[in-house]
Amino acid sequence: MDEETEQKFRTKGYHPPGTYRHKHKKYQYDYVFGPRATQIDVFEQTTKPLLEGVLDGYNATVFAYGVSNRP
Repeated sequence: MDEETEQKFRTKGYHPPGTYRHKHKKYQYDYVFGPRATQIDVFEQTTKPLLEGVLDGYNATVFAYGVSNRP
């Protein structure tokens, strides 16, 4: 790809085709649960502390991602 075409992509906020977009991103997690963690463990560590604020009228969001071995 020539420099002019590449610059057009970047000017519009896009990455040129074939470039890595997320190669250098790092993520930080609040907590990581082991394979023996129960749903109660996850609830008490992540969601239970938010309930008082929700009941006082504040918004809260819990985003959980992971593999589940439950059928």
